[in-house]
Amino acid sequence: MQQKILLSEQFLITCRDLISQTSNLDIFFSQRKLMKFVDVNYENLCKRLSLLEQNNFDIIYWRPILLDAFSKGQVKSKIWLVKELLKIDTLENKTVFILGGWIGILPLLLFWHTSVNIIRNIELDEKCIDISDWLLKEFMIDNFRYKTIHEDMTKINYSKFNFTTPTYEKTKLINKIEVPDIIINTSCDHLRNFSNWWDLIPNGKMFAIQNNNFEEINDHTNIVNSLEEFKSQLGKCNKILYEGELETDKYNRYMIIGIK
Repeated sequence: MQQKILLSEQFLITCRDLISQTSNLDIFFSQRKLMKFVDVNYENLCKRLSLLEQNNFDIIYWRPILLDAFSKGQVKSKIWLVKELLKIDTLENKTVFILGGWIGILPLLLFWHTSVNIIRNIELDEKCIDISDWLLKEFMIDNFRYKTIHEDMTKINYSKFNFTTPTYEKTKLINKIEVPDIIINTSCDHLRNFSNWWDLIPNGKMFAIQNNNFEEINDHTNIVNSLEEFKSQLGKCNKILYEGELETDKYNRYMIIGIK
């Protein structure tokens, strides 16, 4: 399993190289560099990327966002989370809420490498909804196992999340009430009032959270300078199952997995 996860890391970083070098994404999947990655999941993602323009996504707008989402720092931090989470829980038949899941790279990795049943990507940036749902289309149309939900993570009832969202075809609305087994938030650096959000998480709930010390982004309103500083923001915590630090080229990322 560890080898398969590392292969995913290589694949996603290769995707970034091709996005930066290829003017026409419609020939994306024909690139020879990807031929060594023989996997139906990788093939599906490549096909989605190659058809972005045909499905009315503005590549001039999305290219820099894709480059950021597929960057080494972003990919490595999510690979790290998946590897450590799998040591604790296979996620079999679990419902996972990913907060600020952006265009869906972490949901993809969880579907590829765990037994997760349902993933909800709670995303405030409305522009990300269509592209995230497009990139994970096969999971969305598979009994609605995936959906990006336009919501503010600081205003959600995590004990019982009641939401209404359109189907992939946008022909009708679906109303659901769901309770997450695990809450994942890799965007703690964007939470100006972290404690207000943390107070919303029910006691006894499993969580996986990340922060960093990257100061060069204006939206990073809650960075921390050490793992200990990050832990101090949690107050009393029932159980910490994992804590660690990952060095990247530009910053250090901190992660805590536990039970609130």
